[in-house]
Amino acid sequence: MNYLYYLCQIQGFNFCKKTPIFLIGVMFFTFSCSRQEVEDPRSAPQITIGQWFDGPREMSPLDRYRDIPIHYFFDPTPAANFNLNEISYVQMTPRGSAYSYQVDLVSGKLYRRADFCTQEDVFQRGGTVNRPPMHIGFVPRLIDELGSAQRIYVFGQHKTDGDFRAHRPPIHRVRVIGGVREDYCDQSQCPDSRDWLTRMILIAVVPYDSTFSNVFSISDLDKVIDWEGAKIFIENYKGRSAPGEYDFPAYRLRTELASMDALQQAFARGHYFEFSQMQSLRRTCHRLYNYTYRRLSEIRESSRVSSSEVKKRQSQEESSPLLSEGDMPFGASFSRQVRERAERHSVRSATEEMLDEWLDSERFHDFFRAFLLRYGRSYRACMRYVRPSNFQEDRQRHWTMGHVNAFFALERLGYVYNCANRSWALNNVFADGSRRFDYEQLVLACTSRDLDMAFTSAMTMLTGLRNSGAPHYHYIRYDMGAGGSHEEIFSWVESTGKELSCRRGNSRRALNDFPAEERWFPLAPRSSQDLFEVIER
Repeated sequence: MNYLYYLCQIQGFNFCKKTPIFLIGVMFFTFSCSRQEVEDPRSAPQITIGQWFDGPREMSPLDRYRDIPIHYFFDPTPAANFNLNEISYVQMTPRGSAYSYQVDLVSGKLYRRADFCTQEDVFQRGGTVNRPPMHIGFVPRLIDELGSAQRIYVFGQHKTDGDFRAHRPPIHRVRVIGGVREDYCDQSQCPDSRDWLTRMILIAVVPYDSTFSNVFSISDLDKVIDWEGAKIFIENYKGRSAPGEYDFPAYRLRTELASMDALQQAFARGHYFEFSQMQSLRRTCHRLYNYTYRRLSEIRESSRVSSSEVKKRQSQEESSPLLSEGDMPFGASFSRQVRERAERHSVRSATEEMLDEWLDSERFHDFFRAFLLRYGRSYRACMRYVRPSNFQEDRQRHWTMGHVNAFFALERLGYVYNCANRSWALNNVFADGSRRFDYEQLVLACTSRDLDMAFTSAMTMLTGLRNSGAPHYHYIRYDMGAGGSHEEIFSWVESTGKELSCRRGNSRRALNDFPAEERWFPLAPRSSQDLFEVIER
């Protein structure tokens, strides 16, 4: 209601004309009484829609409401404003949470990683750490120098705090005030400084929280909160190495950077997925997955179908996928650390003509040897970001591709299958840059029976790595239990193997949900070709 107009109606128009001072006083009074706090619309959680999974149903599942689900890494956009140092982030673990969450880049969903508990500082600086004093999140579409979703720590209170739901994490707008270089030891111990890997961690505040409205740098933050205590938490909450009786640090913070430098370095040294590249990556990986499953299915059926029929099917369907290095997220923007890992295996002597011939072969070992040498690197990149199957649509395809991904998961961790003794082994790097095994020679020496054993033993190997606390992958079907997101993940997720000292051993509870009854279907020939393989070898 217009109270000033109402007052003039009561007293008469002349009264209002003759008393300007009174009117000014009334205006001030009514404005003061009726004024409400105006909330900046940017402080509300941002809304996004699902686009990443708007594709072929054999690889794109629907959510519990039969709608296209949101992929919380690829669907939102960070909308970085380098002038204001603002960015959008997905809240992964809220301040004070009893549970630690991680994002799976394949399904785009959160899953419960661990339960927080009280533990001693691994650097023995005194005191204990328990629950997070800040929000833990990641920047959508941006991966750091080590290939993980860009981590960001946010201090302050959002309008929706207290209503966190892991199956639908909020997306907030924050102000970046700086960054910290974090070192990570992926081994049991890293006595040499060169053994540590490094990445950028962003530090931000909620700009609409009055406590942090004047915080624009880490030095400003130190005046408002216990920054040293927060750093101790950061260095402890993701776990530590425990190869024996004593614990060893797995994470440490080093150099602090200003806000503009931190934000620019995060984008320059990491990798930001432009929309066009996302589309190209998804399309290329879908082609690669379809090709892989089709050829494995043809080889599986070759004993029951004539050779001419197999060739007829090959001519009718898509041939070998034409993959471009530009489609794979291993460009010049990646650091040396990631490029070295991506180029772990390379082709040197096998000719393109040989690979072409083997890819069309009906013999499993011919096809898969050529596939490893030509498409292995691309497949290892695809399995990090793109789902190869949809459990809702085709379960046989899902479990078959699950076995294929287990094989490539071990290769991503640096292991190779030695067909000579039929075992997985770590392909160590020596001081001169050479490796323990010549990958190509190992691959070329494999028979179909050897490769069947490689797929069968991959599950056992991954379980052994998990139980020993080494870096590994474990399969999650459904993130259930207290604190779980209660979402269907259906994916192999990567784990550092680092644990909280107060939860040691507990986090290794039956995490590998890959069903034992879904075994690898042997593709080695069952006829007289068995003898041929033995002679050939």
